[in-house]
Amino acid sequence: MDKLSRLKQTLPDVFNTEVNPTLKALLTAIASSDTYIETLIQNTKAQFFVKTAEDQYLDVLANNLGIVRPPALNLLNEDFSKLIPNLSFKSKQRRRAFYDTADVFWGPLFSRTNIQTTNFEPFNVQIGDTFKISVDGRSTQTTKVLATDVAIPGAATALEVSTFLSKIPNITPTILEDPNSGDLFINIRTNTPGPRGSLEVLSTSTILGTGKLEFPTKKTRLREQGQRVSIYEVRSKELIIEIPAIVPTLRKTLRGSHHLHIDSTLEPPQPPSGGVWRGSFLFDPNGTKNNYSVTGQKVILQQPINAGTVVTSITVDNTTPIIKKQGFLIAEFGMENEEQPIPYRAIPNTNTILIDPSYIFMKSHAIGTILNYIIPNKPIKPQINGNDFAIYLTSPSDARLAVQAILETLKAEGIKIVFIILAPKYTYLLDNPYLETDNAPT
Repeated sequence: MDKLSRLKQTLPDVFNTEVNPTLKALLTAIASSDTYIETLIQNTKAQFFVKTAEDQYLDVLANNLGIVRPPALNLLNEDFSKLIPNLSFKSKQRRRAFYDTADVFWGPLFSRTNIQTTNFEPFNVQIGDTFKISVDGRSTQTTKVLATDVAIPGAATALEVSTFLSKIPNITPTILEDPNSGDLFINIRTNTPGPRGSLEVLSTSTILGTGKLEFPTKKTRLREQGQRVSIYEVRSKELIIEIPAIVPTLRKTLRGSHHLHIDSTLEPPQPPSGGVWRGSFLFDPNGTKNNYSVTGQKVILQQPINAGTVVTSITVDNTTPIIKKQGFLIAEFGMENEEQPIPYRAIPNTNTILIDPSYIFMKSHAIGTILNYIIPNKPIKPQINGNDFAIYLTSPSDARLAVQAILETLKAEGIKIVFIILAPKYTYLLDNPYLETDNAPT
C-alpha cells in the first residue's frame, strides 16, 4: 500500500477523500513530499558506507583511510569500492591481497587458469552426457547431465550449460559474449588464483565433441596464458609479479581516448591521401553516438541500387563472411553515402541476401559497394583479453604504472617487488604504445 492510500485511510469516510478535490490534492502533496524525504534519507544513509557510497562521497570515505582514487585509471565507483578494503584493512604481504587488488583492474580471467569453448550456443548436449575434469591437479570429478538441466536436448543454451557446470566444486563457469557477432561461449576457471591452479578436462567426457562442448583436453596452467596476473617468490624477500601491459579498466570509460580502427576490412592500415581516415572512429562506450557496432564481416555489392526503391534481394560477391542468417547491414561505412541499418531476412546461397521487403533504400549504391554486418543498439566492446585494443591516445602505460604503485603499497617492510610486464603481441606501423620507451620493439 502506498503512502497516499494510507493517508486516506486515516481520515473518516465523511471527508470523502476520493471525491473532494481540495482534500485529495492536499493529501497527494503530503504523500509525495513524504516519499521524497524518505528517498533523500535513504540516499544519505547510502553515502555512509564504502559499498554503497558514490562519487565524491566515496572519495571522502577513502580519504579518511588515506586512500585516493587514482586519476589515471578513471575507476568507476563499483571498482573503487572494491579496491578500498584491499588497501586499508587486509594484511600486508598476503598473496590473496595482491590477487584481489589485481582483480579490480584485470578481473579473475587474468589471475586464474581458464579455458573457453571454441564453439558457441546452442550446444549439442544430450541427457546423460558426462563431464569429467581435474581441478588444480586433484582427483577427477564427474558430473552427469540430467533431464532437468537441458530443456531441449541437442540445443542447450549457454545459460543451461553454465548452470550445469556450476555444480562442479572449485570452478566458476562464465558466459562470454563475442563483441562483434554476439555469440555466447562458455568459459570455466579454477577458483585458485596464480600458478598453483590448473584445469584438465578429460577426453573421456561424453559431453565433448564437435557441436557439443569443444573444450581443450590437455592440462592447462596459468603460465600458458599470454596475458596474465601471476605472483612468484623465487628468492627470499622478493616477489615477482607478472602483469599485462594493458589495464582493461580503461575500456569501461575511455574518457578522452580516440580508437583508431586499423582493421583492413573497414579501412586500410595507412590513412588516405588527406592524412586522416574518413568517418568517425571515436569509441562510444554508452552507445549514444551510434546505435550499432560495425564488424569486419563484409560483402561486396554486385548490382546497382537506386535511392527510393524496394529491393527484396541483392547479389553480392560471397556471403560466407556473414555469420548470422538474419540481421542488419551498413552500406559505405564512414563515407558520405553511408546507409544503415539495412535489415535482411535470410541468406539462401553464397551470392544472395534477401532484404526485408518493407525497407526502402534512402541512397543509391553502385556495384563494388562494401556492406558490413552490424550489431544494432550495442556500443563497441573490446574483448577482455586485450586482443581488440588497437591504438588509444589515452596512455595505457600511465594506467599500468598507477596500478603498479597501488600493488607496491601492499608489500611488507623490506620486501622487494619485481614487475614483469607482459606486452601484447601486436605488430604496429608505429612503436608499441603499451610499452614505456619511445623505441619499443613492435
